[in-house]
Amino acid sequence: MKKKLKQVRSERPSWLAFFHPNLTLGLIVIGLFLSSVAIISAFGVYDSVVNGNPTEMMQSGFRMLLYAVPAYGIFRMKKWARVFELILSYFLIALAGFLIVMYFVDSSESALLLMGGLILIVHGSIAKYLRSAKCLTAFGLASAVKHK
Repeated sequence: MKKKLKQVRSERPSWLAFFHPNLTLGLIVIGLFLSSVAIISAFGVYDSVVNGNPTEMMQSGFRMLLYAVPAYGIFRMKKWARVFELILSYFLIALAGFLIVMYFVDSSESALLLMGGLILIVHGSIAKYLRSAKCLTAFGLASAVKHK
C-alpha cells in the first residue's frame, strides 16, 4: 500500500512565491528601490526614442540595466547581486562626496549639495545594510560574520 504524504501548507502567501524565503525586509526595500529606478529609467528610454535622442537613450538604457540586474538578483538572493550592488553603492558614495566638494568650490550650485546628500544617504544606507550581520546571514555568509 502507498502511504499518503500529508501536505504541509506553507505559512507564506502565494504571492510571495516570487521572493526567496530568506529575503529580509531590508533586502525587499533595497530591491524595490532599485526596481523603481530601473522603471523610471525605462520611461527615459521611451522618451528619448520618441524625441530621437540616441545619446539619452543609451544613458537611460544603461542606467536601467545597472539598477534592474541587481534588483532581480537581490530578489533571488544571488550573492553576485549583493557584491554588484555594494560596488555600485561605493562608487555612488564617492560620486556624492565629489558633488558635495564641488558645491563648496562653487557654492552657486546648491543642487550639487542636495544631489550629493541624497545619493550619500540612500547608497550609504544600502551599503551599510548589505554589510550587516543580518544581511550576511540571509545570504548564507554566516561564517564571514563570525570572523568579523
